Amino acid sequence: LDPRYKTSANNRGLIHRDRGDAEKAIADFTLAIEADRSYYDAIMNRAATRTNYGMQLDTSGKREQASQVWSDALKDYNSCGGLRPADPQLYANRGILLAFIGLLDRSEADLSHAIELDATSYAAFAQRASVRLALDRYDESASDAETALRLAPPDWYGRDSVKRVLDAAKGHKP
Repeated sequence: LDPRYKTSANNRGLIHRDRGDAEKAIADFTLAIEADRSYYDAIMNRAATRTNYGMQLDTSGKREQASQVWSDALKDYNSCGGLRPADPQLYANRGILLAFIGLLDRSEADLSHAIELDATSYAAFAQRASVRLALDRYDESASDAETALRLAPPDWYGRDSVKRVLDAAKGHKP
């Protein structure tokens, strides 16, 4: 692909992703990346699409295929670290992926780094609350959930799920 058309390939990938065709989206993001190996947005888009596609595969019982897709997503996120090491979204997204694949300590570290870079990231606080709940660190989980609810807009779609995490964390207190 001519490097002049990398943005077109990336945008076409976004359209495919929004229409629910992850495989076509990943193919278009890959074209954009092949045109410019340092095209950060295309790499992040491919990684996020792979993460979500892996969730779909896992939900439909295709665990082995999901694991491979998640492995590829992790490689994408890792390659982004050298391009924009101060992007909190990179660490938040990778932290979410690491939680999906069961690497909770690494997930917590990435989510904590995302929060260090952007202390207003209610999504990172919410995800870290879930990870800390899974790690049986109830007080920290409750604190993160409360922070997420305080920072998030009133109409945020994740509010109910964070409230469930908060209730679960508080339910484990002595």
